[in-house]
This record gives sequence, structure tokens and C-alpha cells, in this order.
Amino acid sequence: MRVFQTTALLLLLVSACQTPPKIHGTGAVFPYGNYHHKVFVETNKNQNYNLSGILKYETDRMELVGLSNFGTTLFKIKKNSMQKNTEVKIFEKNIVQKKSSFKKFFLLVEQVMKLQKEDIKKNRTRIGSAKIEFANLNSNGTPKITKVLTDSFQLTIRTLKYERLD
Repeated sequence: MRVFQTTALLLLLVSACQTPPKIHGTGAVFPYGNYHHKVFVETNKNQNYNLSGILKYETDRMELVGLSNFGTTLFKIKKNSMQKNTEVKIFEKNIVQKKSSFKKFFLLVEQVMKLQKEDIKKNRTRIGSAKIEFANLNSNGTPKITKVLTDSFQLTIRTLKYERLD
């Protein structure tokens, strides 16, 4: 009997010391998966850009690929949550000087992807000074259109396709 009590106490202590797993469940605005987007960017300098994007969103990493209208890769940004680093690769000469802006943008996208439904009031929220608006929610409550408004740009992201991770 004493062995059983000691074993039970040890199990209780070990389980109390473990960190519970991070759950990204039904309360998430954006579930883990692969997202295909059409993106429109309008800057405060009256510059407009159209591009496509593929976002791979998983429990321990996120990767964003920007594609030109011809399907060529413009940039690739990755973050591995275990290493805590963000890797930015720019493949288009005309945007190389904007590398730090792309990294800041990616960190904002990461925060948007982690939003929980309870964080959103009337299909909008704020992250820092950025206003985030959602429209055309599907039956799961995931928006088909996301708008990000900052002092320097307005971004409209239209989700064309979602692939669930298995």
C-alpha cells in the first residue's frame, strides 16, 4: 500500500511540474493550416501593390511566401518558435531595401494569426496601433477578408483557399 501511495504522489508531483500543451483549438480565429491569399497593399505614399501569398501556419512554425502576379517568389519569411528567430529572404531586387519592413509586417501577421475569437469585438480589434478588421466570416467564424490598417499602409487580404493540416 505504501508503494502505491508513494507512486501516486510522485506522479502527481511530476504532472504538476509539467507545462500544459499549448492548444490552438476552436477558439482560434485562424486554425492551423495552409492559406492561399490574394493581397492588395496601399501605402500612404500612394503606391499600390497586388500579390499572392501562401501562409503555412503550424503549431511550432510559420512561413509566408509572397508571389508576383506571374507566380515568381518575391520573398519568403519563416519563423520557428523553438529557435525564436525570424528568417527573411528577399528575391526581388526592387524590394531588398525593405527587408526590415517585411520582418515587422510578418510579426504583425503572426499576432493576427494567434488571435482568439474572444479577442474580437464586432469583427474588429487592435494590435498595437494597427486596426484589424474582418469580413465575410465562414461557418467556422474564420474571415475570408482581413484588413490591416496602420499609419503607413492598408492591407487587404482575401483568403482564396484553406487546407487543413492533418
